[in-house]
Amino acid sequence: MPIIRIQTTQNVTVEYEVASVGDRILATIIDWATYLAYFGVVGVLISQGNINLGPIGGLMMMLPVLLYPLACEVFLDGRTLGKHARDLKIVKANGARPSLGDFLLRWLLIPVDLLPFGGIGIMSMLLTGNVQRLGDLAAGTVVVMMRARSGLRATTFAAIDAVDQYQVTFPQAAQLSDRDASIIRRLLTEGLRRGDEQLLRQTVERVQAITGIGPVAQPMPWFLGTILRDHAHLAAQEEAK
Repeated sequence: MPIIRIQTTQNVTVEYEVASVGDRILATIIDWATYLAYFGVVGVLISQGNINLGPIGGLMMMLPVLLYPLACEVFLDGRTLGKHARDLKIVKANGARPSLGDFLLRWLLIPVDLLPFGGIGIMSMLLTGNVQRLGDLAAGTVVVMMRARSGLRATTFAAIDAVDQYQVTFPQAAQLSDRDASIIRRLLTEGLRRGDEQLLRQTVERVQAITGIGPVAQPMPWFLGTILRDHAHLAAQEEAK
């Protein structure tokens, strides 16, 4: 599947895989199941209360369903319940967060994508490189899988061509165990995926508590990534002795 590269505010690039047509259809089915559950509950209430809705009442009953995609995507950071269940999210093609106008444009074009029986939307996704329905094409959005494709890659990190050329920044990284490094790597990846600065800060504080490293001025992802590389380099040197 195509790849979207998202640049975080810490100048770190994370790669995500574009959602497949199958994943998007499954997410839509889950959303439709939500609609059916809503109609079921409302139908029972109307039946038990012997309520005559009339045209205006019927329209009011339909409003939550009509507004559901737009409201969810705006207030749940680009995710409906179906997308959340499939771990999908809407982003701009350049990785940025869509604006309210982008979400509104996608929502307005849902009826077109559903004609006939969803065929236009599915055909558009099959024929476009980033699996985009017409609403996505108009808004410049892409639906991605929130599982990072290849972990993370910091653009501030220099490429290391050879182990013997690597310069250790924090020798204290030798105090970390392999288990510590594995936990730090997992927390760093999760913190970047969720944009959770508190998780990153707690991870930095934990590393500092173990190693005795004082305050650092560099961005938290840079610090954690450097610690992991320093640890791997020092561990390799130790094994080579």
